[in-house]
Amino acid sequence: MRRRLSLFAAVTLASCAEESTQRDAPELDAATADVVSDSASANDVNVDARPSDVSPPDGPPPPDAAPPDAAPPPHLEEPRGYVYLFDPITDRRDVTEVTLPPTTTLDGHLKNHAVDVSNCLKEPGGPVVMPFGGITVTLCHELPVARPAADGHYLHIEPPADEADGNDSFAEVMMYAFVTKAHDYFKARHGVDWLDFPLPAIVNLQFKITPPLPIPGFTVGANGWSEFPNAAYFPRETWEALAAQFGLPPREHDSIIFGQAGHDFSYDASVILHEYTHAVIGTDRLNGRVFDAQGLDDSPRAMNEGLADYFAASLQDMAIVGKYGIGKLQSGGVRDLARPMRCPNDLLNEIHADGRILGSALWALREAFGADLIDAAVFGALTQFGDETTFQQAGELIVAEVSELVSELPEDMGPAIVDRSRAILTEFGVLDCERVKEWEGWNAGLRSELLPYMVAGKGEVGRLEAVPGFHQWYVDVPPLAAGVELKWDMQPAGGFGGVGGGSGDLDLAIRFGELVTFGYAAGLQVTEDARALVDGPMPQPEGFFSQGVTLTGACLPADGGRIYLALLNKADAPAAIVRMSRMVHQDSVAEGAAPSTDCGAER
Repeated sequence: MRRRLSLFAAVTLASCAEESTQRDAPELDAATADVVSDSASANDVNVDARPSDVSPPDGPPPPDAAPPDAAPPPHLEEPRGYVYLFDPITDRRDVTEVTLPPTTTLDGHLKNHAVDVSNCLKEPGGPVVMPFGGITVTLCHELPVARPAADGHYLHIEPPADEADGNDSFAEVMMYAFVTKAHDYFKARHGVDWLDFPLPAIVNLQFKITPPLPIPGFTVGANGWSEFPNAAYFPRETWEALAAQFGLPPREHDSIIFGQAGHDFSYDASVILHEYTHAVIGTDRLNGRVFDAQGLDDSPRAMNEGLADYFAASLQDMAIVGKYGIGKLQSGGVRDLARPMRCPNDLLNEIHADGRILGSALWALREAFGADLIDAAVFGALTQFGDETTFQQAGELIVAEVSELVSELPEDMGPAIVDRSRAILTEFGVLDCERVKEWEGWNAGLRSELLPYMVAGKGEVGRLEAVPGFHQWYVDVPPLAAGVELKWDMQPAGGFGGVGGGSGDLDLAIRFGELVTFGYAAGLQVTEDARALVDGPMPQPEGFFSQGVTLTGACLPADGGRIYLALLNKADAPAAIVRMSRMVHQDSVAEGAAPSTDCGAER
């Protein structure tokens, strides 16, 4: 089934209305999706005439190109094409006919003011590198493949019968349509001008390793190419470092790169909008980690993800991000911003998961006060964020932006909106969150996210003798308890291909009745009542590393009460905790319990 709409909001079409003769082409308001009319005609437009844009690519003609002896197609101001408005699942695999933005290329390949799309073909011609002795890695061949048909439209390009097709041009059309939509939204609504260039966007990325090697997470297809099950924003600086290490060709700009696995990430519009928002945020905002009194705070990087989720959802007016792109890999990873996630209860110490806290809080604000106000307030705050802006600082800036935007409303309206905004951000833990959770039985394999609790290693931060966790834990100890047994299992950190890595090595800082606190003026200073030194991690037959300790003596308050525990990682490798357990031994410590420590003294 096919539907006919125009994908882009009036602001995009209006920008070229003075030059266009296609006055009666269908238009779609991005919020309402109302069809106005349905027709199209050809019209010449100014285009880039640089050689790189008009010279045909090397090799055989692309499969979507016109025959060599055919007359060039007309260059249309409003060409038509098919897209998924959301994704194959939400759209029930029905594509919609839409008006695409005009290209700026003579041959109609998909490049304009906002994006320059390339298809990464599984064929010779891509970069070949040898990162390790005797191993060759071949990357796919980047070429702009999609071209208009003889009538100037792109309606001949549809999703392939096999969504694992690694060379299809429908991915190019999706990328072209939705990057342009994102660019024009941020430009018109928020004045973003730092992405006013054709952002390179690569679809269908795969790679080939010779000789073939099994790498966890990367399935090798029958054609020998390894799937790349991800999508990413690549800052130019990051690519330059990779290029220097592996001998790859340079890139002039930032880029977004979408992989091809058993399904195509480019078919999910929300994932495209998410990655483009990362480009808007850039490299000088929300990429740092913060050491504070409670430990290591990863909320800046989590907010980078949460903001990308929020704007992707707001642009689509739908709370779910990644229903297809992420959900086809793992349903528990789909981000539903209408599902409240709060600090500290929902902290997992993984930035995509923890980003849901900010994302769902912003969605709650949007539901309360509308997209116009909250989009403007959030973006206004974003422009003031730095590399290490935290949840707390971001929340205060968002409230301040809301206050400014409603300042001219009647006195009985503006202050109420500000107060309610602060209350929502506090309810979700963006404001005033103590990062502490109860230590109880927990198994990552039974959680929908399938994610471990992480504690960074010294190899990641470098300057401390031990790295505190991202949040703390508490245990309520009964009076006269003989001991509290705490155990945890960790999955190994990745060696090559995720194989052969080590593990974190954790001790416990303990404080009675209040949080452990940290200072960093000269190394790591810890305010604690006791320190539990834990035996090193022991490898287990199933591949995990285990640690455990039974707290006795001076590790526990004599009259019982709440103890706070901070994990301290002494290893270079991060600790990825997949199971945790707790047992209180009341009268005596049971035989077979984890090794005991009295923290240096009897009670």
